[in-house]
Amino acid sequence: LLPFGILGVFEFRRNRGRGLLLSFLAVYTVAIAAFFVCSRYRQPAVAWLLPFGAAGMLRAWDHARGFQQYPRRATATAILLIALFLVTNGRLITRLGLADVTSENDAPFHRFNLAIVFEREGDLDLAIAEYRAAAESGAQDPRIHLNLGNALARTGRAEEARDAYRVALRIGPDFGPAVRCNLGILAAQGGEWPEAIRQFQECVRLDPAHLNGLLGLGSAYLSTGRFDEAIVTFRQALNHPGAPERLVRRNLAVAYLEAGLPEDAEKQAQIAIHLDATDVAAVLTLGKVYVRTGRSDDAERMWRRALEIGPDSPTLRQAIAEARKSGS
Repeated sequence: LLPFGILGVFEFRRNRGRGLLLSFLAVYTVAIAAFFVCSRYRQPAVAWLLPFGAAGMLRAWDHARGFQQYPRRATATAILLIALFLVTNGRLITRLGLADVTSENDAPFHRFNLAIVFEREGDLDLAIAEYRAAAESGAQDPRIHLNLGNALARTGRAEEARDAYRVALRIGPDFGPAVRCNLGILAAQGGEWPEAIRQFQECVRLDPAHLNGLLGLGSAYLSTGRFDEAIVTFRQALNHPGAPERLVRRNLAVAYLEAGLPEDAEKQAQIAIHLDATDVAAVLTLGKVYVRTGRSDDAERMWRRALEIGPDSPTLRQAIAEARKSGS
């Protein structure tokens, strides 16, 4: 459009009314280009270029039709259009080797986006390769290393993931909560509970409202027998607007039960079951509450309900057998 638009500007150069349109187009384009580098923000300028583009097309057509009568004028118009196409078309310039619109400075950005595409498609190996290429370019962008760490963690390369997270933390201290939370998850997956608790605590210290940090810290406390701290942490997570209430209520029920507070445990388990009647873990927890409080008939009802949810689960049957044994 732009070559015909520029040609159309010459067609309108002596018209005051159209000159106002041209002035607006120039001012608008300069103002947009000064603040927005992405093409999508420049798209509205296209609408104001359309009248000039139409005029340029009509002029080129008229000159082509009058070639026999005015050959020089037609030839000059054709040469001008070819030159304008070469100047304004970035792909042609790149293909001809006159300029590289994808400069080396942009390469890390493109590789980062390409890695995200590969990751969304499930090709983690290619994603990791592109994240590494972006990182090796020297780009000081913590997102590259954070995403690289996430991809490495998903493929089981924990140590490499930790290295990537540490680089992200060094480059971008503002990414501290996210990085600390991910480091805590890695430690928890490896059974390194003291390290997991330390990382989750640091995450929550940096951002007290970090939901995943709170959930991870509560689970780590629960796994290490620090039930009172687990209760406090899960209740804090429950106040978060995006909290998975059923999961938090179920974990609270376990923490209350192990802390010797069966009434509170019963209440939380019942709420979790109300939110999802197929939550077999909540049903098991409520059954354990009934065992602890001497309500064996209610406990048996919970065991039957759990087996209806997961009838073919050996793990579930073993858990029920252990719960029955603990109450006998």
